[in-house]
Amino acid sequence: MMSAERALNTGVDAWEAQIDAVIADCRARLPQSTEAQRRECVAEIDDLDRRVIEPTIVAIVAALRVYWTATSAGDDETARDAIVRAQQLASSLPPEIFGALETLITAQLRRDGAP
Repeated sequence: MMSAERALNTGVDAWEAQIDAVIADCRARLPQSTEAQRRECVAEIDDLDRRVIEPTIVAIVAALRVYWTATSAGDDETARDAIVRAQQLASSLPPEIFGALETLITAQLRRDGAP
């Protein structure tokens, strides 16, 4: 559990650093920009963050909670379904940022004998 939490936190930190880099780049390229120009400059990453990254992370955390709860209760079928869902979700995130999380979940999936 702690490894998944660490991998998730590392990925989130890296993602936030990427957002900060885009903001810094926009400031450097558009030092006299208006509010509208600044919003336009960061719109792509902001949209990706709001539409994809944040909801996917929330869904991964929910799937992992179901997995850990089902595992501790001995409900192998629910645990397998949950870890498969977590892996599917993790694989949809940018691998250069969240690759460690996907690798960890995939390894757990293999240990559990899921396809």
